[in-house]
Amino acid sequence: MDEKPKKLSAVFDEAWEVYEQLENSELSTGDGGYQSQLSKCIQLLEQSTLMVNELMLFSKNETAEEIPSSDIRYLLLPGLLGDLTMKITTDERTDVLHRAEVYWRDFLSRCKCYDLTEEDIPEEPSKDKTGNQTTGPPNLRAMEANRAAKIKRYKEKKEVEEKLKSLGTWKYVLTKDEEMQREFCFLMLKNWINKALEELPAIYQESEMLEYMAKRKERGEDFEQAASKDSKQKPMKPFVLLRDKLQAQVFGAGYPSLPTMTLEEFYQKEIDEGKIQLDSRNPTPQKEAEHKEASEIKKEEEIETDDPAALQKAREWDDWKDDHRRGWGNRDNMG
Repeated sequence: MDEKPKKLSAVFDEAWEVYEQLENSELSTGDGGYQSQLSKCIQLLEQSTLMVNELMLFSKNETAEEIPSSDIRYLLLPGLLGDLTMKITTDERTDVLHRAEVYWRDFLSRCKCYDLTEEDIPEEPSKDKTGNQTTGPPNLRAMEANRAAKIKRYKEKKEVEEKLKSLGTWKYVLTKDEEMQREFCFLMLKNWINKALEELPAIYQESEMLEYMAKRKERGEDFEQAASKDSKQKPMKPFVLLRDKLQAQVFGAGYPSLPTMTLEEFYQKEIDEGKIQLDSRNPTPQKEAEHKEASEIKKEEEIETDDPAALQKAREWDDWKDDHRRGWGNRDNMG
């Protein structure tokens, strides 16, 4: 007698169980065992997606409130597939990024269709809505709005995570009443919407970098050799990052001796350590502003969440500035 086909709920529950195992795994994403489990989970989620389509569970003519409680969780399918696809290491990276982008965009489109978010789907920063390359000075107003949106999403993410934690695990929620299950599922969707809004820009950035490196490779260029050649052709005097040195001493790190490397050597060291990622263009005011913006957001987030290390660091730096007034170190231009 043939085995009865599994129900959608059983397939999804199995996929969710494997997903949680992957999330809690101590294996690296490149490990063969991890990739095997990853492939299994993706196959189960793809099977679930096909079953959802066959059953025609969702319609553009209905609202989120009209979706049965047992079906809400299936809206997560493209988001889960986008997240897991990003962890594939056995395929060409550009193909992986493209597939993940399709899943994340589909997930956000579905959520917008049900009015679960008012956020616009992130577009590639190098193109406008017509597909043309964008040029010109940075839009400071847009950058400020983007910064405010990031802070808002961060706060919302923390609130949602706390609520989900208070409700318990998915298995536990399934034993509770329908109202609690709906609340849990909609909170999960909010959490994954924020994740999608973070992942898409990261995909665009990585894709741009890979495209740039591929073009350099086609031209037979090698960045490390070029950097080494430039370093020999344009020697520079040793320099000291005085401001960084003073801050490090205030924060307790200190420097055993003064740095004596050239700028090229310093940049190459940062690149080798992964602190600087190559871009297809030279640094621009927009890039510098974005970097400053990201740094400010991180500081605000740490202080707002009462991060002890961040608060202590801020206090020590303020105390140091009180004791070392601006201009005290300038002994050549006294006046």
